Amino acid sequence: MTNHFSLARFLLWIPPLLWYRIIWGFSAQTASASGKVSDGLLHRILIVLSPAYARSEADIQGAAVEVLSFFERKAAHMFLYFLLVILLLAALAPFVRNILRRSALLKESENNSKYNVYAVVAG
Repeated sequence: MTNHFSLARFLLWIPPLLWYRIIWGFSAQTASASGKVSDGLLHRILIVLSPAYARSEADIQGAAVEVLSFFERKAAHMFLYFLLVILLLAALAPFVRNILRRSALLKESENNSKYNVYAVVAG
């Protein structure tokens, strides 16, 4: 049973490690390469979602992408690190549960020992 728990705990660390590797891969891109990828994605999303954007001229589309790109990139960073935190919390949950369980057991044993001492003194 211990082997099962240790394997499960080990497997919980795989998703955050893989996600960190993805973040590291994105961080290894140059700013211009990353900008081209995100600007291209934003352009395709705007074409689908905004008929006004799709009908506008190329220079207006470029200006719109330039303005919105800042917010897109910040939102992407927040999403990547938010998901990393969630995955890390999931991996750490068994350790935190053990710590809390041990703390609760210690408090319970302290409470029981106090009552036993009082029972001996009162008896």
